[in-house]
Amino acid sequence: MLAKEKLLKAINSCQLALVNLEQGNKRLAIGDLDFAEDYIKAAQAVTINEVVEEEGKL
Repeated sequence: MLAKEKLLKAINSCQLALVNLEQGNKRLAIGDLDFAEDYIKAAQAVTINEVVEEEGKL
């Protein structure tokens, strides 16, 4: 469930980046994309840990 929450936050950050790009706020868009990247990496790490716990390996 934690991975899903992180992915939803990533999607939200991407949507905010699009809005900021449309408004010409490139610096804010970059920040939003940085947040999205962090959320995606976190979701990936959580999912990897879940697979290792369930299967004992990756």
